[in-house]
Amino acid sequence: MRKIICISALFMLLPMLLAGQSLSDVSVKRERNFTGSSLYGFMNGGADLYLEYGVKELVTRDVNYKDEDFTFDIYEMPSPADAYGIYSLHTFKCQRADTLDNFDCLSAYQLQMAVGNKYLSVVFPSGSAKAKKAASELIRLYINVDDEINVTIPEQLQVKAPYSGVVKYLRGSLSVSNALSSLSKVFEEVNYSGIWLAGAKNTPDKRILIEFIDNESINKIKERIDKQDIIGTGEKFILIKYTEKETGEEDFGSFGF
Repeated sequence: MRKIICISALFMLLPMLLAGQSLSDVSVKRERNFTGSSLYGFMNGGADLYLEYGVKELVTRDVNYKDEDFTFDIYEMPSPADAYGIYSLHTFKCQRADTLDNFDCLSAYQLQMAVGNKYLSVVFPSGSAKAKKAASELIRLYINVDDEINVTIPEQLQVKAPYSGVVKYLRGSLSVSNALSSLSKVFEEVNYSGIWLAGAKNTPDKRILIEFIDNESINKIKERIDKQDIIGTGEKFILIKYTEKETGEEDFGSFGF
């Protein structure tokens, strides 16, 4: 059984962990901790989205590792689904995605990962090849990536890896309005536990898997969409297809979808 350690306790153990692995070249310049509404002090209005996914704690560090500067953020979320969800809204234009069976997205100046119930972001201003390699090493100094249990992407979506940049998980009205604004009214006053959205940004046809809390909500959705758009249904879900309207080539929406 996988052990679940509070992220605060984990960071208390880090000095011993780092010393045991002889990582004296890691220099922490600044460290800050945010919980609950204090997150507004870190990101202002952007905190609302993280709170919708139930963020429990953020530990952010400015560090120097192998002569490269990094900002390393670790968000502890309630579940692997929430960690993947908030991660999925921030991943697009990945230069490399989902390596070694992990959810990860490497872009020009950032490496992001969804690991267990944690969303990880490492920003490296230099953008060098050396920094990109060191960013991956830095994550593994703090998190035992291979010992975490990640969320399972629903088979109904019929999507193959890599999932990053292709599959998004929406938890509430704010994430829906940003990632799927054209259908936001369809989900008003509907009790859903989560919405899976699949389809690359350059592909107009999407698959949407809606997971419900009650049968009444399933009936509301059925009344609001064309029957021909329903691919399949289950006791607590409905799978629909959606064709996205054409937009400007560089218009990826608020979260790059």
